Amino acid sequence: MEGKIQVERFNGSDFGFWRMQMEAYLYGKDLYAPLGEKLEKMSDDEWKVLDRKSMSAIILSLSRNVAYHVKGAKSTKEVLQTLADIDSQSAIHLAKNPAFHSRTKHIEVKYHFIWQLLEKKMLQLKKVRGDRNPADMLTKAATSLQLPGQRKGASSQLPRKKDLFGYKYLIL
Repeated sequence: MEGKIQVERFNGSDFGFWRMQMEAYLYGKDLYAPLGEKLEKMSDDEWKVLDRKSMSAIILSLSRNVAYHVKGAKSTKEVLQTLADIDSQSAIHLAKNPAFHSRTKHIEVKYHFIWQLLEKKMLQLKKVRGDRNPADMLTKAATSLQLPGQRKGASSQLPRKKDLFGYKYLIL
């Protein structure tokens, strides 16, 4: 099976690894352009056909329960953004549900004050899209298309609030 690339079905976990495999597959099939912005030299019709081909390849590599979430997407970019959101949504559910506390017991006690802030409604957990989350730069695979935007500096992108017990804190 020389020359064949196999991509694991994406089941909602390890989005970074799956995306790396999928991008390699799309590059091998010359379907990589829709991962970025529309090329100026391409007509709208050519772009739509290329985008549809790459979107179809991505959707075919999804498991049934994940594919359901992207059924309304109209472009490759929308599909990939929805999949990135699914990958980090589970972390939010884990943090908000005390039933899963046993899975987070290994975290140092000094970080458990976040639970208290959540219960007192002093802190709110919100979904931050992957392309707007500077922490993702250090935890997930970055594509060559993402790197120019991330080089601008993570610290300038962090949203800050003042005065939580006299300290500045970050919006999580």
